[in-house]
Amino acid sequence: MLRLLIHLSDLTGLPLAITPAERWSSARPTDFGSGSFSSMYIIMPSLLVAVAVIILALLVRRWLVGRHARQLEFREQTERAGLGKEETNLLIYAAKLGELRTPVNIIVTEAVFQKCMHLLMRCQRVAQMSPADKKKILSVINSAQIKLGFDESATSDIRQIPDGAIITFTGEGLGEPMQASIVSAQGWEIKAQANGQAPNPVSGIQLRGRYFRSGAVWEFETELIYAEERDLTLAHAQNIRFINRRRFRRVSVDRPASLAPFPFLRAKPQEPPVFYPARLMELGATGLLLEAEDVPSIPDNSRLLMLLEPRPGRSINAVGIVQRTETITSRKSQMVIELMDLSEAEVSELVAETNLIAQQDTTATTATTATPATAEPAAYPVWRT
Repeated sequence: MLRLLIHLSDLTGLPLAITPAERWSSARPTDFGSGSFSSMYIIMPSLLVAVAVIILALLVRRWLVGRHARQLEFREQTERAGLGKEETNLLIYAAKLGELRTPVNIIVTEAVFQKCMHLLMRCQRVAQMSPADKKKILSVINSAQIKLGFDESATSDIRQIPDGAIITFTGEGLGEPMQASIVSAQGWEIKAQANGQAPNPVSGIQLRGRYFRSGAVWEFETELIYAEERDLTLAHAQNIRFINRRRFRRVSVDRPASLAPFPFLRAKPQEPPVFYPARLMELGATGLLLEAEDVPSIPDNSRLLMLLEPRPGRSINAVGIVQRTETITSRKSQMVIELMDLSEAEVSELVAETNLIAQQDTTATTATTATPATAEPAAYPVWRT
């Protein structure tokens, strides 16, 4: 190796050893190395930005593909169900109101369909429509419901309200309770006719209805779509709740009563109970329905002293417990009360009173509604008389 270096030195004429200055010059970084490091600060951020753009593009593409797939599935389901253009557009708008991430759920799930239809009928756009336009929307909803097969399940389960049922409606927009007879409860709408003079309800108000069926009381929330004199059109109940099953026959009455809160402890000793006037509206042996005005708030499970007059010449003094209280108006409230601490003989007496009142009501109704043989035929159907 040494001989080779000496030979190269002889050929080139250069000295074999290098000076310290030449060593220092050879150890310094070149311009090429310095430039490569500075360009790296530009290349790396550019690469990060490019990666972020690619990821964002992939996410957008994924969202667009998913959206197209959902739209395609929605279109296939509407075509399979045979929905028309109006029905499809209505379902699309209702799905937007329901903020559905998967719009096809409004077609395949009845609960989602019912929820979105209630939101549709409550939206401001529909509330400002004329009665004729609302009728058209209801007809489109009913048509879509039948084509989707939801109408069959509605008529077979507990959501079906029987025709001819007497519904008692309450709500802030009514002021006073209103009774109505169900004409039909098919599809998504309920058609009813007010019994007696209707209190001119305003369209769009929220109502609570109660009716008796199969020995029990049922309750549901609904909305008055529009009213024409005594004819009412309401949205079908989204959920019908079971209130209570009746052990005894119940009859409607309207007799005076008095009630007084009867707490176990009082702030003032030996203070006599304060009685408030009320009305006995329903009697069912040990179960009572009372209405009262300007009565202090009485919580559930409170005890009451009651003076009742179920019919002229009969008076009942009893103690009851409040099962449920409902506010009808700002002044009036209803209370469901169950009598307590009764003997078998007292319960039998109450049952006899209930049956006697029911028999008297049946006799009076028969005498009132009896039609002579020579009477002219009615100009309207029975439910319009």
